[in-house]
Amino acid sequence: MISLLFFTRSSVADRGWVGRAGRKLGRPWGNPWPSLGRYMTAHGELRTAAVRQFLEEEIESWLRVRALFALGFLQRRDGAVARTLVDACSTAYEHLRGAEEPTSGQIAELHAALFAIGDCFGAGFGARPSKEAATTVQGETKEILESLVDNKLTEGRERYPLARALAYLLTFMTHDQKSADLSKSLLTRLMDHQDPTTQSFARWSLGWRFDQEGKVQPLLRAAIGQ
Repeated sequence: MISLLFFTRSSVADRGWVGRAGRKLGRPWGNPWPSLGRYMTAHGELRTAAVRQFLEEEIESWLRVRALFALGFLQRRDGAVARTLVDACSTAYEHLRGAEEPTSGQIAELHAALFAIGDCFGAGFGARPSKEAATTVQGETKEILESLVDNKLTEGRERYPLARALAYLLTFMTHDQKSADLSKSLLTRLMDHQDPTTQSFARWSLGWRFDQEGKVQPLLRAAIGQ
């Protein structure tokens, strides 16, 4: 929460992204958060638009990581957020794939994008994205998720956080049989990952997320047990 407050006040509001986002939404507000109290009551749509506006700029990886965290934290599941997160994930993936030795910032950026997608568009207790948004996310991240496993882009100790974020996303972003087939296939392969934590997470997920016929089970099954 502290990170979100710092990011939003210092990096978004003070740089003018809130004003620009407000004008796009037809709400020409200035900085609506001169105090913590007003920040906490600011309209969620404007906050989300401000972060999306921020991610469209050419900014450093550490700022993009904070923006992605903020977008995931705000928990909005509309088509615009889906488009923003898919684009951010694709950009971070291309940077990682194109680097002979990716920087810690590049790894953290893709890690943040995967978690933000899982947070916003993963299965929740009564909170589901629109069909259009879910289709956008699932369809346009499929090749990225497969490539991360196929091309061993999550191997090497410094990349272990990517494998863990991938296991998290695959566990929770499973809404229908099509996404279930992909998740089950990749989680099965992650059980053989170099990282013991990833292995354990994948094994745990496969133990309750799918029944013997491969059908998706509700999240409550994790609490009830296998």
